[in-house]
Amino acid sequence: MGRLDRHWHLGAAGRILQAMSILFDQTDFSVVVKNRAPPPKPWKWEIYRAGRKNPIESSSVFYETVEAANRAGKEALKQFLTEFPA
Repeated sequence: MGRLDRHWHLGAAGRILQAMSILFDQTDFSVVVKNRAPPPKPWKWEIYRAGRKNPIESSSVFYETVEAANRAGKEALKQFLTEFPA
């Protein structure tokens, strides 16, 4: 891919992300904690978008408590949302 092609792709990607952010509503996203494994670490966070039944992101590690998973999930959601300004 030539230098001009890369520049065009980066510019196009930026325009697409900018257009998506117009339609982006941060309140559409939420963290859900689910029991997905046997003890001692059964809890996992998942991020869902309104209207979708599958998570868009989930933790790669398991947690001992609901509280720990929820805290980590909220931090992951916060990080995720910084990629798409409101």
